[in-house]
Amino acid sequence: MSRYDEICAVASDAREQWIAKKDRCYQAINSLLFGLRDYCTIPDEQILYLRWNGYKDGAFSLPGDGSKYTLLGAIEYSEDDDESRKESKTHGFEFEPDPR
Repeated sequence: MSRYDEICAVASDAREQWIAKKDRCYQAINSLLFGLRDYCTIPDEQILYLRWNGYKDGAFSLPGDGSKYTLLGAIEYSEDDDESRKESKTHGFEFEPDPR
């Protein structure tokens, strides 16, 4: 195997791992939100997903065409873990580990 082939294999493996991590994140938020919805018996028509758009114009937004986001349409996966942690601290969603 040439060095080029090795580099391609490493890059392919890293991409597969990134996709798997992204899918696990989507599955976790899906389980959390739909579990809460089912537990609280919230009707689907009472749920509206908004996309975070930073601190611009109210911080949350609907699609520009007047439609509604689905859960996955509203989620924006950050590739930078450090950036996500900084944002979560800013918004008060930083969770401390259980001290037990």
